[in-house]
Amino acid sequence: MINHDNTESLGSKSKKPSWKQFSKAFLNASPNAIVVTDCSLKAAISNKKAQDHLDIFTGTLIKTTLPELHKSSKNVLQNIAPVWDIEISRQHKKFLTRISPIVWEKELLGLLYLFQDITTLEKISKKMKSYQELSIELDTIINSSHDGLWICDGQGKILKMNPASEQLTQIKVQNVIGKPVQELIDKGFIDRSVTLKVLRSKKKETIIQRTRHGKKLLLTGTPVFDKNQQLFRVVINERDITEIETLKQQINEKQALKNEFENDLLEMQLEALKSKKIIAKSHNFKNILEKAIKIARVGASVLILGESGTGKGVIAEMIHYYSKQRDKPMIKLNCGTIPDSLVESELFG
Repeated sequence: MINHDNTESLGSKSKKPSWKQFSKAFLNASPNAIVVTDCSLKAAISNKKAQDHLDIFTGTLIKTTLPELHKSSKNVLQNIAPVWDIEISRQHKKFLTRISPIVWEKELLGLLYLFQDITTLEKISKKMKSYQELSIELDTIINSSHDGLWICDGQGKILKMNPASEQLTQIKVQNVIGKPVQELIDKGFIDRSVTLKVLRSKKKETIIQRTRHGKKLLLTGTPVFDKNQQLFRVVINERDITEIETLKQQINEKQALKNEFENDLLEMQLEALKSKKIIAKSHNFKNILEKAIKIARVGASVLILGESGTGKGVIAEMIHYYSKQRDKPMIKLNCGTIPDSLVESELFG
């Protein structure tokens, strides 16, 4: 018959340990280093972790091995009150120490030292601090940006929105955090969303968006992928281009007005040509005169071709008159008097 009584001691078939052996096994089972001293601060008991990591054995003096604990130990002996959260470092490990008095029938027998290994916790704490500092830096960068910035998750829910974006869209951040972008479209806050476009295409997208207050915003959405190439964030940058569009319209209006003035000026210049005995009646000749006046403003080299007596010299004088060199003398050369072999060198160097 099989005995199912789980309460039976494993040691029933072998010799039971003595109380001393049991106490030693009990102390070694602790995840902490444990030391017991007498009132002279000489170690009476130490478990394996205390021996391995702190070099404390039976007879070891705390004052010699852990001098940084000597003053605190004296205070515990004097006040018969525990102290804790004392940090010490040994063998590249960091311990959090608690010192407690051992009292039996109002008599102080010694001290109990409990050393908790916080090396791993310290590393985690440093990483957490580093992450916290990085988070503060990122928040500062995002919140100080003059451009609007949004961060959405892979399902299109809004996770973060900076103050600049609040001003651009007139949307309060507390009213939209955790809500899907589609809800903003449904409620008429915006007419379209770059986030939804990025979630569909899985690539960087740019759109022009209109708010319910009439602002025109240029939005660029950038996807962020995890190590498995799964899209888990969308970062949106938005910039107000309403003023740019207004300025562009004003520039176009001024350009149109400028063109109108130039045309009026050209007409006046053509009228002035009549007083200089240049009379143009045909449409083609008027076009030539208009081109000549426009070319005069550029300052480029001009080649005038035509039969003898068609007014090439007159047009050359007119170009000089309307050019920036009008205050300088115009030098006329009769190319017919220059030998063919010297024409190129004389005219073009």
